[in-house]
Amino acid sequence: MRLALMKYLLPFFFVFRPSVLLEGAWQNIAWTAIMAFVASWLLAVGSGRFFRRRIPTLVALVLVLAGIGVAADYMLADAFALAVAIATVTVQLLKKAPDDAELGKPSRARGL
Repeated sequence: MRLALMKYLLPFFFVFRPSVLLEGAWQNIAWTAIMAFVASWLLAVGSGRFFRRRIPTLVALVLVLAGIGVAADYMLADAFALAVAIATVTVQLLKKAPDDAELGKPSRARGL
């Protein structure tokens, strides 16, 4: 089910965001396309619980809920989803990678 989470959310996009059907101004259509990408990314990362590193369960739950909230077509939900996505990417990029010693691997000798 976690791999097909977006297919369950897609019908709600058609109902609540008519610009998915290319109805409306081009700005609305572009914004909907961007938010659909953000929603699918949030759902993929949240359900997979991995982006560059393992993601805690609580953070994954927030990611999935933010991805689902995008379908509602409220600016506040869109802003929250973008903030969660940006925060997740920032934290994952700034987090220091574990050393080999922390992973239990023998360290490699540096040759000159």
